[in-house]
Amino acid sequence: MVNLNSNYLNYLGNEWTSLIADSKWQVGGASYGNVVSSTVKTAYNYEIANNAEYTEWIGKIGLMYVSDYGYAASPENWTINMGNLNADSNINNNWMFMGISEWTISRRSGSTDRSFFVNNTGYLNISRTNDIFSIRPVFYLNSNVSYVSGDGTQSDPYRVN
Repeated sequence: MVNLNSNYLNYLGNEWTSLIADSKWQVGGASYGNVVSSTVKTAYNYEIANNAEYTEWIGKIGLMYVSDYGYAASPENWTINMGNLNADSNINNNWMFMGISEWTISRRSGSTDRSFFVNNTGYLNISRTNDIFSIRPVFYLNSNVSYVSGDGTQSDPYRVN
């Protein structure tokens, strides 16, 4: 996270950096069964909420949680096991699916060198943290930042004030 919160943040420049809030990232662990073999709500509970075993880290930039990926799918997919999110009906209706293998911030419990990732077909799995996958910086905006326009597409990006 140091690289994201120094080099990447410096690359963005002061104007954008001032819009990004310091956030508490919960980087504990969850078992494979409580994430991949469960619904998105259960995964959220074991990553972030009531049942989470986590270590807190404060910073501006993090990575997506597994449950972020699950909730980015259409709501009718929120009740299926997260391990089934790679079906065509799910990846075609998941705004976070990019068709690349990328890390999440979610670590496997009981392990310091294994984390969850989304592979290039949309399947969730666990791998050693020294494996090479993409990362997608994630951040939260300060509460005084307001939406101006846009629908979030490449042709009509979000605009903020």
